[in-house]
Order: sequence, then C-alpha cells, then structure tokens
Amino acid sequence: MLKKHSELLVAGLRLLDLAAIAGAWMLSYLLAFRLGAIPTLTGAIGPGMEDPIRYYARALIVILPVAAVVFQQQRLYVPRRVGRLFEESAGIVMAVAITAVVSLALGGAIRFEEIGPDGAIVVKPYILKYSRNVMAAAGVLGVVGLALERLLVRSALRKARRRGWNQRKALVVGAGRLGQKLVERFRRNPWTGIQPVGYADDRPERIGRSFGGVKVICDIASIAQMIEKEGVDQLFIALPASESDKAQRVLDQTGEAMVDVRLIPDFHSVATLNAEIGDFDGLPIISLRQTPLAGWSLVLKRGLDLAVGGLACIILAAPMAVVAIIIKLTSPGPVFYRQQRLGMDGRLFDCIKFRSMRTDAEAAGAMRTTPGDPRRTRFGTFIRKFNIDELPQLINVLRGDMSLVGPRPERPVFVDEYKKRIPGYMFRHKIKAGMTGWAQINGWRGDTSLEKRIQYDLYYIEHWSIWFDIYIIAMTPFKGLQNAY
Repeated sequence: MLKKHSELLVAGLRLLDLAAIAGAWMLSYLLAFRLGAIPTLTGAIGPGMEDPIRYYARALIVILPVAAVVFQQQRLYVPRRVGRLFEESAGIVMAVAITAVVSLALGGAIRFEEIGPDGAIVVKPYILKYSRNVMAAAGVLGVVGLALERLLVRSALRKARRRGWNQRKALVVGAGRLGQKLVERFRRNPWTGIQPVGYADDRPERIGRSFGGVKVICDIASIAQMIEKEGVDQLFIALPASESDKAQRVLDQTGEAMVDVRLIPDFHSVATLNAEIGDFDGLPIISLRQTPLAGWSLVLKRGLDLAVGGLACIILAAPMAVVAIIIKLTSPGPVFYRQQRLGMDGRLFDCIKFRSMRTDAEAAGAMRTTPGDPRRTRFGTFIRKFNIDELPQLINVLRGDMSLVGPRPERPVFVDEYKKRIPGYMFRHKIKAGMTGWAQINGWRGDTSLEKRIQYDLYYIEHWSIWFDIYIIAMTPFKGLQNAY
C-alpha cells in the first residue's frame, strides 16, 4: 500500500513539475509579447504584428520531454523524507540549466526555411525564432516556480504525515547513544512519517528494555525475521564506531529483505568540524574536519570584507589620523604596534594595532593583558576601552590576513598552551581570524572563560553564512565592546 502511495505521489510530482515548466515558459511569453514587461527586438504585439504564440507553444513539444528525462536523471523523484529543501533546490537549478542547454541544442539542430529580402530561400536554426530574454526569464521563473511547488508539496505531506498518513516503519540497529539520538529525532520530527517500531541490539541486558519510549525487540541475528513480522520498510544502522564490524552482518542478513537500509555514521565518537559525506568519482568520502568557506562562499565573504572594510577605511581615515597624532604626541615610540598572530591554517601574520602600551611593555616576555594593566599609556587606556586600537586591523582585512568576522587571532606562544588544554582549540584556525566575532558580541572576550569563547567560535564556523556575518557586524557597535581593557 505504501509503495502504491509513493508511486502515485511521484507521478503527481512529475505532472506538477511539467506544469511548472510549461507555465514558466508561457508566462515569459505573456510578459514579453502581451504585457511588454520583458524587452524583445519586436516589443509587445501591436496592430498588424504577427503573434508568435504558435512558435512558443510548439517549443513545449521539445522542452517538456527533455525536462522529464533530465529531472529523472537528476534524481529529483527520489524520496527525501529526511532531506533538506536547500539540497532539493540545488538539484532543481541544475536540472533547469541542463534542460535549457539540451533544448537550445535541439532548437539549434532543427532548421526552418525563410524567404530572404532578395527572394532566395534561407535555411536558419529554429532557435532564432525565440527571444533570448524570454528564454532567460523562463529559466528563472522555472526555478522559482519549481521551488515553490516543491515547498508546497513538502508542507502538504508533512501535515498529512503528522496526521498518520503515508507512514514508514523503521527498525533501528543499535540502542546506544547514537540509536537513541536517531529515535529522538524521529519523534521530534513527525512530519517525516517514520515510526520506529523498536531497536535491534546484541547486548542481552538491553533486550526488552525501553529507551526513549522505544523497546529493544530483538538481537541482530533476528533482524530478518523481525522485518517480516513487523512489516519494517526502513532499516537504520546506528552502531558506535567500536561495533562497526556488525554492520556487515546486518547487511548479510537483510540481503533478501525489501527494506531501505541507511547507515548513520558515528561522527560523535571523534572530534569533528562541518562533517559531511561527499563523493569522489563514485567513492564515498566522509569529511570530518573542513572549513565551510569554499567556492562562492569564499568569494562572498571576501567581497564583504573588501566592500565594508574599504568603506570603513574611507570613513575612518580622518579619525584614525587624529588618533595617530595623539599617540605620537603623548608617548615616545611608534604609532603602530605589530605583533605576530596565528591565522587561517596556522599561517603567521603581523597584526597591526595602534600602540596603546609603553615600548618596554614586553621586556620580560609575552604577557596577557589584564584589567587595569599598568603597562598601558594614558591615551592607550582610552583607545583600548573603546577598541579604537584595533582599527588598523582594517589593513589586515584588506590585505587578506584577516576577515571582518571570525575568531579573534591569538599569539603563537599562547596557542601552544591553549591547544594542549582545550580540545578542538585548533579548529578555530580553519577560517580567517576576525576583527569581531560571535564570541565577542556575546561577551566572551578579555578575562572570561576561554572554553566558552572557543565554543562560540566553533558554533560560528559550523553555522557560517553571509547573513550571519552581516548580523555580527551590525551588532558589534552595541555588544562587541564588552570586557575590553
């Protein structure tokens, strides 16, 4: 029954997708030739002008079959009960792009005859009958329409599953910490429609016991029989890394069972950062530690640094010049202070600051700053309190040594101490150090818990987005000056 429901859902989704593609194509035609909202060479249809609707309607004979094949190849009809809408949207963009390229190629291969100005017959590619602007608009509208359609379908299915429709029965292999977390998430997200019927576990003391409201109903040797008895169609292997050898036993025993089998990696047994499963030429690769900044994300962050950092330099040039003059007049020594800090991937760079301490402040070696630090100059006390001493770090940002937002850079001598004391400390060096950061605007700087600071830094790295950066920058003047001394 569930399989029949799934087939009906997929069939309905295919029809909705084709309707969205056809709708986007014809809507682009209407916007261009009936409303004049999209510029074309001929403009909107006027008196005595030929209506090209038959050409645009005829194009669907090519576009729709191509879309049907491409969408299937892009796996847009694979069940995604536990998938993310973002992943599906990325697949939609790719599918629409491929459909457009294939359709254009076919349109270029098909020819039509036209009588030229001199009366001669000219053979031209059929694709020339269509406006490029209309085709581009159709692509954009297609992506938007398909994304909205999938969002509505997801919402409808979630509501239906919450009411008990289109359910899946799941057996979780492993009643340990990982299995219990999985069951907890199933119960927290009823919209998935996945109902855990029980655990399978090899530890005798667990048989019959309940964990998170779900019982251990069998051992691993009895999984095949339990699948048939309970009508299980989803099998989740959630074994700790120390018991990973049992996964093969499970696969061997369920080879003839008609169930979907999924493996939950035990990432939590090792320290991870942005862990994910990737693919290299068909070979699955689990990434345990990696930076979230790559490709367009890296370009966006760098663009924000250059735009905001450059604007800040222009706006603050005069105030910074005044600060430099006061430093020169009130204490002997240079205006700027350069200090080696550890940056992205462990690279050293010279962090530039306005000098706020005496020139002999570290004659006895590297020391941490403290509240009421006697090494500060009179003016240095003022500029440190309001973070004015850090404004020259904008130069580091423009040079690419730092970012506007990120973990605060630390001195190598202190890094050597912290990395031995705090697990995961070095993960914060997977991205560029920042002038401000998530830890800073939450008050974790200065003489506060270093462990908490690292916790907030790692949260920022795990959840990075360009909007997160913009929010932190906006909040820095209001919350980022706490505990400064």
